[in-house]
Amino acid sequence: MNCQHCASPIETNNKFCAGCGAQAPAPAAPAQPEFAPVYNYQQPHAQQNYAPQYIAPPKLNNMVIAGFVLAFIFPTLGLILSCVGLSQTKSRNEGGRGLAIVGIIISIIRMILTWVMIFAFIGWAMDIAYEMIDNPYFHYEWFGGITYLR
Repeated sequence: MNCQHCASPIETNNKFCAGCGAQAPAPAAPAQPEFAPVYNYQQPHAQQNYAPQYIAPPKLNNMVIAGFVLAFIFPTLGLILSCVGLSQTKSRNEGGRGLAIVGIIISIIRMILTWVMIFAFIGWAMDIAYEMIDNPYFHYEWFGGITYLR
C-alpha cells in the first residue's frame, strides 16, 4: 500500500507513513461474497429472573355454596339460592357456575323424589283405609307386632 500524500510505500502494520508522517488509510475490509451464508451463533436466550405471575381464580359466590348445601336439606330453598347464585356468577363474573348448576339439579331431583314418596305414602294409606272400610274383619300387622282388628 502507498501513501496518498507522498506515494512512498507503507508497510501493512504501520499506522503512519515513514516518508511524510501522514496517517495511513485504514485497511479496507475484505469483500464478502454476494450470497454469503449467514450463521447465527448466538447463545440461547438466557433464563430471565422474573417473579412468576399467578392469576388469582375468581372469587367463589357465597350464594352458590349456600344453595348447594341446602339442596340436600331443604331442596326448595336450595333451588332458589342456586338459581340466584347462578345469575350472580354471570353478572358479577364470579366463580361457582358449575356448583350452582349441580345445586339446581340436586334440588330438582330431591323435590321430585319427595313428591313421589308423598304420593306413594298417600296411596298406601288410602289402600289401607279402603281395605278397612270394605272388610269388617280387617287384619293388618304393622311392624310385625301391632295387630289391628275391626
